Amino acid sequence: MLVIDTRIKLLLFILINFMVFGLKDFILGSVCFFFICILSCLMGQKKIVLKYLIFYVVIAAIQQLCAFLPQAIETILSIFTLFIRVMIPVVLFASTFIATTKVSELIAAMYSKNSSEHYHYIRYGIALFSDFQ
Repeated sequence: MLVIDTRIKLLLFILINFMVFGLKDFILGSVCFFFICILSCLMGQKKIVLKYLIFYVVIAAIQQLCAFLPQAIETILSIFTLFIRVMIPVVLFASTFIATTKVSELIAAMYSKNSSEHYHYIRYGIALFSDFQ
């Protein structure tokens, strides 16, 4: 199992958030998604990856079948599926990040970067979210 420092995970999460919205192209978006799948598998999250992979394939199939629908429905469904397809890599890595990071590690990483003053709401949100798992 691959163990990544929490600060690196935070930087990867921020990078993925910015990168996927620029990758609206199907091929580049799929390459990015599969890279994140491999990274998540290496971090020991094979079940989560399998669920998101199936969901991604279903959304991609719906997006490809939109071409055979009437124009108005095609436009609405294409925009909706594009948004979902773009968000899947972000949600996958966020799920992996939450599953593989302890709250204490995240707080320590934020203190080491002196960002706890600016992002104290993230610290409390993550602490609250971890109670619901």
